[in-house]
Amino acid sequence: MTAGYALSPSRRSVGPGANRTEGVGSIFGVGFEASTVNLIKRYFRSWQVGDWSALRDCLADEIRFDWGITTYTDPDEFVEAASAGIEWRDVDLLGSIVLPDRAMILYEATNHTDGVRIRTAEYLTIDSGRITAAVVVFAVVG
Repeated sequence: MTAGYALSPSRRSVGPGANRTEGVGSIFGVGFEASTVNLIKRYFRSWQVGDWSALRDCLADEIRFDWGITTYTDPDEFVEAASAGIEWRDVDLLGSIVLPDRAMILYEATNHTDGVRIRTAEYLTIDSGRITAAVVVFAVVG
């Protein structure tokens, strides 16, 4: 059995008017090197605080991000889309599993514009310290 890490649940608002001083969550667990955990933590935090350079640093130069509606293969296009995308508030990390070469994060957030609550699951593939792929599934929960 491979040991894993988890990001602890957290809540925060994201977007231009959000309070960006709240914590994103802490890391707990035992097992392999913490670099993969730190990568996922930086990835999850970067889009919440609008640090698009940090988001880009988490991504490999060749990616495949399948967001259901759109698939991104260029990391710069993905970062551009993320920076121009939906503003979120009340982001709650519901759970995570982080292994050396893959991770899963499950979170809910409220669309700042229309108040719709969305649950998102991201399955991330990691190679050489960078995220190389993601499969993302969304569901309206409220």
